Amino acid sequence: MMGKGAIFVSSHKNEGILIQSSMTLKDIEKTFGIPVVYIIESLKLPESISAEQQLGQLKRKYDIEIKVWFITIASFLITPINYGI
Repeated sequence: MMGKGAIFVSSHKNEGILIQSSMTLKDIEKTFGIPVVYIIESLKLPESISAEQQLGQLKRKYDIEIKVWFITIASFLITPINYGI
């Protein structure tokens, strides 16, 4: 049982892609070269989302399943889109 104020970090790996709930959108951009704007648009998140938002927070707030994160990342890696970055 986790005590009050405990932080739970989950890690998930699929097809060589490792993501953690503590990663931010900016971390995803740095790690995989995927622009934050691509992630926000692909997941239809509000444009006002901060690049410092953690995936776990976004998962809970917007009910984004972990497989959706993998699909979004893999889709970009397979067919990169030029976002001028």
